[in-house]
Amino acid sequence: MGWCSVYLDSFMWVVPSTGKTMRDAERLRASYGLAQHAPAIAIPSSECQRQCGNVEIHYPFGIGDNCSLERDFAVSCEVEDGISKPFIGDHFELLNISLTESTIRVLNFIASYCYNPSTGNMEPGGVAGLDASDSPYRFSDVHNKFTVIGCNTLAYISSSNNTGYQSGCVSTCSRMSDLTDGSCSGMGCCQTEIPKGMDYYSADFERGFNTNMSRIISRFSRCSYAVLMEAAAFNFSTAYITTTKFNDTGAGRVPMVIDWAIRNGTASCEVAKRNETGTYACLSSNSECVDSVNGPGYVCNCSHGYQGNAYLPDGCKGLIVAFFILIIFSFSGYLIFQKKKLNKVKQEYFSQHGGLLLFEKMKSERGISFTVFTEAELIYATDNYDKSRIIGKGGNGTVYKVADFGASILAPSDEGQYVTMVQGTCGYLDPEYMQTCQLTDKSDVYSFGVILLEVLTGQVPLKLDGPETQRSLSSHFLFAMKENNLNVLLSSEVKGQESSEMIRGLAELAKQCLDMCGINRPTMKEVADEISRLRKLSLHPWVQVTDTESEGLLDGAASTTGFEIDVATTTGYPMQEGDKYVPMDPRNFYYAR
Repeated sequence: MGWCSVYLDSFMWVVPSTGKTMRDAERLRASYGLAQHAPAIAIPSSECQRQCGNVEIHYPFGIGDNCSLERDFAVSCEVEDGISKPFIGDHFELLNISLTESTIRVLNFIASYCYNPSTGNMEPGGVAGLDASDSPYRFSDVHNKFTVIGCNTLAYISSSNNTGYQSGCVSTCSRMSDLTDGSCSGMGCCQTEIPKGMDYYSADFERGFNTNMSRIISRFSRCSYAVLMEAAAFNFSTAYITTTKFNDTGAGRVPMVIDWAIRNGTASCEVAKRNETGTYACLSSNSECVDSVNGPGYVCNCSHGYQGNAYLPDGCKGLIVAFFILIIFSFSGYLIFQKKKLNKVKQEYFSQHGGLLLFEKMKSERGISFTVFTEAELIYATDNYDKSRIIGKGGNGTVYKVADFGASILAPSDEGQYVTMVQGTCGYLDPEYMQTCQLTDKSDVYSFGVILLEVLTGQVPLKLDGPETQRSLSSHFLFAMKENNLNVLLSSEVKGQESSEMIRGLAELAKQCLDMCGINRPTMKEVADEISRLRKLSLHPWVQVTDTESEGLLDGAASTTGFEIDVATTTGYPMQEGDKYVPMDPRNFYYAR
């Protein structure tokens, strides 16, 4: 059985002389034919297809008319089994294109030499070589190796490009136990490197050596294979000896790497840069010409600090600009992620602290007011969560003081205080302090008494206008209580909404808190107990508010739901609420309604 060479102009594909693969050779002719170069560089249209299946088609390669630099870079996109695949010409399947390495990966055909038990002869099959001369392509000596598989197999690889290159590879084995998966060192498999600059190769089996006359070998190693393929894509398996798995896995094809360059009659960058024929291919202003390392010609790369396609005008983009764009998009994505994360945390906290049930509870409770503050309000009130305003931690959060009332300095009664200035609020400060220069627990009771007056009267503690007897709210209140004329001070809202028992009780409690002598004032616990007692009394179902009960002190009566005190921040003192204690400190700020 012999071999014949099929010549098609300047392209030659070596096939077995069976004639069965002649049509394949004619089809492959389109892949590596002699290019008829145009006198000038063709700029691809924006409408050119830039992807086929999962493979991006980078210029100078292109799909369609006037989409590639030259005929040899033309790619066809075909559909096989419902999948789009790119081909060089119409036969060589293209796996990927690399601009930075100036390589393409294609599927190359495997040459086989198999024993036919019917005839008792060895028969060749598959494609036995490839001629890529007069084309932009060279077989990569860096990525490819001539690979031979079989037992008692000797195969040659040769080139006819005036180098006289010929090399061989021997693979032997006498029993399966000699073979090892992953090892290709002569036992069942062998590999050899190829020289640089090869644009033609043919593979041939030594018929005198490749004989399966041994029945032992023919039982488990019927076929031998030879192919130029990508070394990184090959991993020997002992199943390649006993079965046809190596040939069948890729339908008789394996990956091969081919170097490409601009070889349109230009041998180097020095000549190409003169652009005497108008065919200089490095069109980007930020590109540079580099001589090909595998055969004559040149390739185009983006200059240092740029990336992209050097074969297109303005194809090389600055890495700094691209880096900043990437940073902006990454930061934007991070902000969006953090915002979603924050919203999720807020929702979780909302659910943990009552959620919708809390709002339903707020609606059902009488005499208690709830205020939900926004984040902006909390930031403003706490001076952006200043640590100096923290007055307590634990439980489910941190307690901040949002404002000072009364006096902001509290010291034990057994320690002397020598202060040149007291940080306090006019109208709330204990008058006894002016005599003793000491702040005690009873000073806070006085300040809280002023808060009760604000609730009852709706007036400010200190006024700068009006009669002198009415400028101090506490003095005006004590005088009205003495004259049994509290009605003139009460706000219309309190008179119209609260029961007489509640108002009398609060007024009497405020009077006790505002006693000029601190020792006569109640403690804050006593104050809290009294407020709790009054609240429970007002909510008792037996308590009926009538006009008769209100006469002599008020002009009207209503339910007790109008009197509400919201604690914004607290320290120190308890206010009993049911069986629980709510901290309350008149030195801090309370929302009262």
